[in-house]
Amino acid sequence: FTPEHYSLYMQIMQRTPSKLEVLSFDFFRNLHDPFYLTSYYLGDKLICWHVNCSEEATLYFFFGGHDYQYIESHHAYFNNLFGIVGETIAGGYAQADLGQTAEIAKIKCGGRPLYKSMFLYHRSPVVRMFLSLAKPLITYHPPHMQLHTQKETSRLQVLQKQFV
Repeated sequence: FTPEHYSLYMQIMQRTPSKLEVLSFDFFRNLHDPFYLTSYYLGDKLICWHVNCSEEATLYFFFGGHDYQYIESHHAYFNNLFGIVGETIAGGYAQADLGQTAEIAKIKCGGRPLYKSMFLYHRSPVVRMFLSLAKPLITYHPPHMQLHTQKETSRLQVLQKQFV
């Protein structure tokens, strides 16, 4: 993990609409097994990377970065996703957990959302009432758009073969 890797991570963090905690360079640099880094280059230029880890039959996507300069011309984000899917297949894993961000892109690549629920409780009836009123604000709302996964996947498989 190099400063170049970290700069691609920071590109993502600077563009994210949800301000999240920024992890330090040393955090990534000091990850131990079972975490591993995969990097994709165009010549000697780092285009994108991801960190995965595995547990039993599942490969987990942990974090990644990509150069926005190459996001369109070399389909850096989608090729990074295809790399994770390829590692899942090559490693003989039963499934890949691609995380909880960018769900539209991941659905276009054939992923399926796993919906989960959260239970909130407080012993005070007044607090429970406020929690009930706030439910629409704190509930996850999946994207509502018609996706033509098969059509998009076919197109993206062609693009993946063109990735250098």
